[in-house]
Amino acid sequence: MTRSILVKPHDASFDIAVRQSLTNVSSALLADADSRVVCLGTPMRSFGGKSSFVGTAVTIGSGSMAQWKSLDTSTSGQVLVIAAGGRRDSAEFGAIFAELARRRGVAAIVTDGLLRDSEEIGRLELAVFACGTHPSSPRDDTQGRIGMTETLQGLTIETGDLIVGDSDGVAVIPAAATAAVLSVVPKQSQRKARLVEALAAPGGSLPGRIVEALAAIPIIEA
Repeated sequence: MTRSILVKPHDASFDIAVRQSLTNVSSALLADADSRVVCLGTPMRSFGGKSSFVGTAVTIGSGSMAQWKSLDTSTSGQVLVIAAGGRRDSAEFGAIFAELARRRGVAAIVTDGLLRDSEEIGRLELAVFACGTHPSSPRDDTQGRIGMTETLQGLTIETGDLIVGDSDGVAVIPAAATAAVLSVVPKQSQRKARLVEALAAPGGSLPGRIVEALAAIPIIEA
């Protein structure tokens, strides 16, 4: 019986201006900027020759054939987000898949599963995040799906969400909250800059509001 890959239609356009506005923004700053930003961290880590990236998510669920199909439908600047469903008995992809994604202009590959050919992937100019390695090729009994709502590490990710990654992990900005989150990023950047400046000044100390908050914490002396 032939199975078909379920592909949910989605807008493949990518706002270059948005990408540029986040190029030098860290995942940590985004995590602090707005509570709507969700983050993926350990055991997920960077394996590719690049660690920093910005792009829009294309979600892929449970099926190696869907992963290969996604290479045909992806466009430059997109992030292939592969939901492995907790699978740990095989890799989701290897160096050949990663290299083809790089040639397509894919910004990154992110999975909560495993990968193989880690040394080769480490030499590619591509951001690749996974939870570990496994030498076996992908094994599944489904064709998979593209563009549907997926869950990674308990977090819901939709096609079209903004994804920002670096050496700390991966931050996800829900598509519906993009404008609101981007509007507060400059303010968060300024707050961080002021804090760094205050600490670097001669006799520098934490801002008064933080000092006051710390003073309210009870301390039991030995």
